Amino acid sequence: AVASEKSDLFILDYFSMKEVRHFTVSDDKLIKMFYHFESECIIMVFERKSIMFDIEKGKIISTILVGGNQITVMFGNFLIFGYESGHIRRVVIENKQFTLADNKRKKKKENTEEEDENSVDVYHESNKSNSTLQKPHDGPITGFSFSQKIWISSGLDGNIIVWDYNFEKVFKIILPLPLKACLIMNGRRDILVATNTE
Repeated sequence: AVASEKSDLFILDYFSMKEVRHFTVSDDKLIKMFYHFESECIIMVFERKSIMFDIEKGKIISTILVGGNQITVMFGNFLIFGYESGHIRRVVIENKQFTLADNKRKKKKENTEEEDENSVDVYHESNKSNSTLQKPHDGPITGFSFSQKIWISSGLDGNIIVWDYNFEKVFKIILPLPLKACLIMNGRRDILVATNTE
């Protein structure tokens, strides 16, 4: 699959590279696109929302009003959104639907009203009281990297945060310089970081 910034989605034949299908998905600006293997769907991250597009049905099957940026990543069954404010947001992909991680917990505790089956509300970075956010960094998030048991985030605050897959902080590494990127390198969990000069 190939997509344009204007969200034209082209499905190409793997061997001939000829166009098989073409969809115009949204009127929003496309930031990132991922293929989710388990659901066999395309995840498209826009400035104001993220959508799950079923290639077989040729339609959007789930939408979440969470906008992304170049730091947004997908790993396994979740999307991670990092923001200039230092906030991080996680969205779970389950049964061909988006679910806010905290909404899953709330639904188990309270049997509240049902949501629209194709849409999940709502995040805007300015809403700092939103309980589904964490603010682990004191400046812009600059990168994420993943391994089998842990993942990390880096920021211009000079910190590396090590997380588990329950979205809990394991520990923090404080470095004296703003960090531009991060990488977990191997099975021994060596971490590589980039600064302005190194």
